[in-house]
Amino acid sequence: MTCHTPPANTCLTSTTLRSFSTAGSCAGGSCTYAPSDSTCPFGCVNGACANDPCAGVSCNSAPARSCVGNASRTWAASGTCAGGACSYTYTDVPCANGCSGGTCNAPTCAGVSCNTPPAPSCTSANNLHTYYPAGTCNGSACSYASYDVTCSQGCLNGACIAGSWTLELGTLGALNSPAFITDAAGQPVIAGCDTGGTVWLRRLTDQGWKQESVDTGMGSGCTARVALDSNDEPMVAYYDSVNQDLRFALRNGGSWAPKELISNQGNVGLALALGRDETGATVATYSYLDASWANRATRIATRAPSGAWAETTIRPSQSYGTVQRVAGGKLHVLLIAAEQSALATRTAGTWSFTPLTGDLAVDPSSLEVLPSGDFSLLLQYQNPLRGGSDWTWRRVSGGTFVEEGVPPGAPLATRLTGPKAVLFKHGTSSPYTWVIRTLTNGRFTDTVPSVPLASSLLGPLWYGGTAGRHVLLDSRGYRLSSPPACAPVCSGRTCGDDGCGGSCGTCAGGSSCVPQGTCAPFKLQTLPGSNPYSVALSGKGTLQLVEASLDPYFPKRLRTLTAGTWSAPAEVTGTGSSDFVGFFTESDDTPVVVTTATGSSLGRTGWRKTGSTWTPVAAGTTSRAWLTADAADVWHNIECGVSTITYRSGLRGAWSGAPTTVYTRPSGLNDFACQALALNGAGKVFVLMSISAWASGSNPGARYGQQVLSNETGAWVATWFGPQGAMYAPTGRLLVDGAGALHYWGTNGYWVRPAGGAFAMETGPTASSYTVVSQMVVDRSGAMNVAFVKDASTHELTLARRTGAGAWSAETLPLLNATPSYLGLVFDAANAPVMVVDEMDAFRLVTRAP
Repeated sequence: MTCHTPPANTCLTSTTLRSFSTAGSCAGGSCTYAPSDSTCPFGCVNGACANDPCAGVSCNSAPARSCVGNASRTWAASGTCAGGACSYTYTDVPCANGCSGGTCNAPTCAGVSCNTPPAPSCTSANNLHTYYPAGTCNGSACSYASYDVTCSQGCLNGACIAGSWTLELGTLGALNSPAFITDAAGQPVIAGCDTGGTVWLRRLTDQGWKQESVDTGMGSGCTARVALDSNDEPMVAYYDSVNQDLRFALRNGGSWAPKELISNQGNVGLALALGRDETGATVATYSYLDASWANRATRIATRAPSGAWAETTIRPSQSYGTVQRVAGGKLHVLLIAAEQSALATRTAGTWSFTPLTGDLAVDPSSLEVLPSGDFSLLLQYQNPLRGGSDWTWRRVSGGTFVEEGVPPGAPLATRLTGPKAVLFKHGTSSPYTWVIRTLTNGRFTDTVPSVPLASSLLGPLWYGGTAGRHVLLDSRGYRLSSPPACAPVCSGRTCGDDGCGGSCGTCAGGSSCVPQGTCAPFKLQTLPGSNPYSVALSGKGTLQLVEASLDPYFPKRLRTLTAGTWSAPAEVTGTGSSDFVGFFTESDDTPVVVTTATGSSLGRTGWRKTGSTWTPVAAGTTSRAWLTADAADVWHNIECGVSTITYRSGLRGAWSGAPTTVYTRPSGLNDFACQALALNGAGKVFVLMSISAWASGSNPGARYGQQVLSNETGAWVATWFGPQGAMYAPTGRLLVDGAGALHYWGTNGYWVRPAGGAFAMETGPTASSYTVVSQMVVDRSGAMNVAFVKDASTHELTLARRTGAGAWSAETLPLLNATPSYLGLVFDAANAPVMVVDEMDAFRLVTRAP
């Protein structure tokens, strides 16, 4: 039997066709055929798949333009076919003046000026609803954009109560690392990137904030900087973090096209700054890293009128922050780097560099040009002694820096305007304190000690202000403003700045106005130098100081004050260790800096400067070595070992022999330590020792106290002084006055021992914190003088002079910003006191006013 007659095809479903194989198989006398199912895209009808209904259909006859309500509807020229029918997409455009025949009606606002917004109103006790001053016309009617204002003192009768800080609220999103500038009208312009990598340009106008997308797809690490061209049009340079390229866009007639590529060689565009140079050409400064990240540089790219960019290197081997300004017909770029931060200046195509005194500047927060042509900088730099970083404000003129420390804190926004440096400062821990800190009379003071509503702002911030008004802006367009009027403050002040550019009075001759606004016989000056963690002075005819640091990479430097001008720092060679011990000068003002020895040794080394050469002289092999010189320039070296004290001497460090043991700890003394070294006029040595003597192996019966070891009589003798049997901290000062009397001032009182006599306690100067910050010095008349902080809460300095047994005269010195961590005292050639204090925010020179 032959099976060649399959069943007819059939529709199983509306879209499924079943067919059978043409050849079947026979079994038991009957044929069977294998079925096969397939899908019909356009349906199954009468045992067959239907044809495509759109075959041969052309959708190119769109409906005519029409009006839909108050909008003009325009159809796409080409449509799509579905089921044999055409459909077309459309776009509706709102018509401000109505729609007719599918087209928006022409404006009817000719001659209408929209400059009379509705009156503001109070919508709550502290909220003011108000309008931007310029509106738009719609069918001869004006409409105005509105915004809300928070009033710190409250809202009443459609206005913020007088004295209010005002916070204008916006609806824009936050931007990453935004850049802020102001246009010719004084309105803010902001550029930045969102987290999705879109570059935005925002500008405040009389009609409100306007926002435009500059470019997209720049990655989450995108950063942008903005500047204005000669027509006040914004231009934006931005870092493409996806491709590690640097790009540029100029707004021209409302368009940001075409986009330009500044550079794509290596990783370029970080640490970006944008501006115009002295010729008016657009310039971008930025860091460069090659593909291997082994080579780096700071570069500048200049844009030609054609849009082409030309790159040159400002400085190789550097790739950190840049800030640029133009002054005096020259381009200046602030370079921040770990190796050497500097202010770079371009003259006739050649770059010169003014070093930022070698410290590790980590944030180029602000660079401004003062009316005088000098430069004002706010920098953050590492402070290894205190941990973290400090902020410093500097003014540079003629290559010389004048420095002013900023009280500890974390500035979030800065703007240096005119002769004053002003910053907006955020606290360092929660709850945060927001203040505005202003440089006035050479000191930073809190012009606004507590800023209300500031917690609503997001950093980074922009700061500006005129006529006593402070304005802060974040990237969302939130704007915080202080009351517009500046109220002079002279309460408790008899001199100095009144806070509004005026004066509270002047001081008579012989006194100076200290920052607190009172006249005092002393004046304050900020010391030069970037890292003066420890300072010592010499008053033998010239005033000298040593900048030092616990930072092992920061060298010691010597400065000299001559005719009111500080010399450039002279680096002490070979002293890159982490310890600074002391400083003295010889009779001819030859400086000697004492530090730990180089390498891993704990010994001391004296570095003596002759000409431009520093010569080392070993001064001991342990950390407890003391070195000083007498009036005849004989050096005296005392070294405390574990159980012995050795001594040696020699003219200008030329030791007369090996160290001689002058003290051996006797039996019964369990421990001792040298605490101070003093000389008398004849060059005799006095060593202060802290002693512990245990009667047995346990603490009961212990004897604690202090001894003085001296060779005053030709033999080395150790003498107890002060009460024994109680614990005394090993802290004190030891000096010999002009009459040969030995003076001790420490935690167990003031003791005096006449030449050849015995110690006796007498009334001496006291202070709550003298053990931390104090100095005892013999002046040029041989009298004893003590400088100390009188009260740790008021930070008031006191200078006391011993006039007789237990009798002292005292002077009050200018108040400080903070309790100093260092206090140095010398007397100059005229026997006038000179002090150096470290207030934690800056080092200051305190001298008697002329």
